[in-house]
Amino acid sequence: MGIDLSSLSPILTGLAGGAVATALARWGARGVTDKRGWKCIRPSALHWTGVILGTALTSLFVYVWLFVGSSRADGVQQMQILGWLIVAFTLAIMMCAAQIWRLLRQDVQWRGSIITFRRGGVRVQDDLKTLVDCRQRWTQEFELVFASGHRLRIDPNAKGAEQLAEAILRHGPEGLPDPD
Repeated sequence: MGIDLSSLSPILTGLAGGAVATALARWGARGVTDKRGWKCIRPSALHWTGVILGTALTSLFVYVWLFVGSSRADGVQQMQILGWLIVAFTLAIMMCAAQIWRLLRQDVQWRGSIITFRRGGVRVQDDLKTLVDCRQRWTQEFELVFASGHRLRIDPNAKGAEQLAEAILRHGPEGLPDPD
């Protein structure tokens, strides 16, 4: 008489998934510093996980839609709903990929109170002390506005975004509006 492990499988899978998600979140929260001491903002594990796991799940949906189907009485309706899920997940993956592309293209770096980033393909340098406004957009991104007129959008989920917020509090001007 043995123990039936099939009933433990969902529990063990959930625990393993939770452990992996926690490890990815902790790994993704640390900032990146290059060899010259510049801190950087990069896509986090959340961004990469969204693209990779979203693509895997969408691929499974497409496989079921193309090759498996449904033999139930409401199978046509099920496949129609699955088709809409494929479209919705594909759009979400494209949004994650666009966010990764934007973070890499912006190439935000800072050291002390100096911040540099790419704007329209040109590297821009500003001082955090010249920050005149910080607002949260409807997309949950933070928009930094400098006295020079430069604007920079920061994804709060990006790796290094929290360290940049700390640098703004440490080096930025007094009386900056609260973005909330």
